[in-house]
Order: sequence, then structure tokens, then C-alpha cells
Amino acid sequence: NRSNSVWADQHLWVPPDVWGADEMDNWRRSTAGSAFRKAALECLKSGQVAFHFNAFEDVFEGKESGPQNLWCSDPWALLLSCRPGMGAGPSQPKHAQLMWGSRAMAALVQSIGAAVGQKHAQEAVSQAWVIIALDDQIEQSVLKDLWTRKFYGLNRERVMFVMQTRRPAFAYDSSRQQFVSDELSSSHAPGTGLTFMQLAWSCEAYILGND
Repeated sequence: NRSNSVWADQHLWVPPDVWGADEMDNWRRSTAGSAFRKAALECLKSGQVAFHFNAFEDVFEGKESGPQNLWCSDPWALLLSCRPGMGAGPSQPKHAQLMWGSRAMAALVQSIGAAVGQKHAQEAVSQAWVIIALDDQIEQSVLKDLWTRKFYGLNRERVMFVMQTRRPAFAYDSSRQQFVSDELSSSHAPGTGLTFMQLAWSCEAYILGND
């Protein structure tokens, strides 16, 4: 166990006080809100913001197709598998072959550019850090897509990958008085918490080199 919970154990955790929509809107228009937005944009321009994606997390359970990872799936193909006939024909979008992860990367790049303005868009996109958590089932598909599409304009050396291995659940064996691997259960990746801890561990994250 390479995690340390001493700091967390010393604090009392209570539900947060969340603002309503009106309070948030008023804050955005306030002096403090304007100052925060300005500071956030400067951080975005200078590469002090990292965007974290858990590509392994969302899975679609189809009746006939079984579990499918959404990041590597074409949403229109999923629609057709559930409702045959929908989305086909002239009304089908031009980019119907793009998987969900492709759309997420393209949307990120467009959002960064829209936030900082056209003048600073290219610089901000090249400075952005992106962390993508993968599992062993989708790793090659995700890497191939990013390489083929030239990382959607992102800086290849600032796109980091963290790998997780999907494993079955554990069940308590009373006769042995210990938890044992339940091979009959469906496999899952450890989760989002581990991906953040992995960033602090040596040799856990990697980038794609020129070769």
C-alpha cells in the first residue's frame, strides 16, 4: 500500500456548502469573479492547468454486444446498435466515425481556444497538460487514435498516460478467513483515486516518443 491517509484521518469531513445558480451567476459578475477569471485564463495560457480524463471509466452495457468502453466507441454506432435505422441516411453527421474520445479531445482544444481568444489559442493549446488514464483493454486504441490525428494539436510531450489493469472483485472466504479473487465477477479498473496517486509514483506515467 503506497498511499498515506494520515493527513485525511486528522480532518473532519462534512458535506460542502454549494451555491445555487443565482449565487454563482452573481459571483461571476462580481469583482472577485472577474479577478478569478483573469487569473484562471493566465494559468491556462502559461500551461499551469492540467486536464484529467478517465478513459476506462464509462462502459455501455448492450443487450447483444455486451460491455463496450464509451471512450473508444462511436456514439452513432452505439445508437444504431440500440435503435436500428436511427441516424442512418443523409441525416447522419459527417463525423460519424469519430469515437467518443476523439470528440472529447477535439472539444477540449476548441474550448481552450474559445476561453483565451484566437490570439492566444495556439499557445495555450500547446502549453496545456493532459492526463489520460487507461486500462489494458483500450490502451492501444487510444494511443493509435491520438498518434494518427497528431494529438489534435496538443503538445505530444504534455500528454501523459497512466495505465491501470482491470481485475476481478474480491470476496471473503470464511474458511480461509481472508479476501480472495472472485474470478467469476466482472473485471474493473481500480478507479480515479489511484490514477492521481500514480502521478506521484516513479515510472507510473508515460508519454509517447518520436518512435
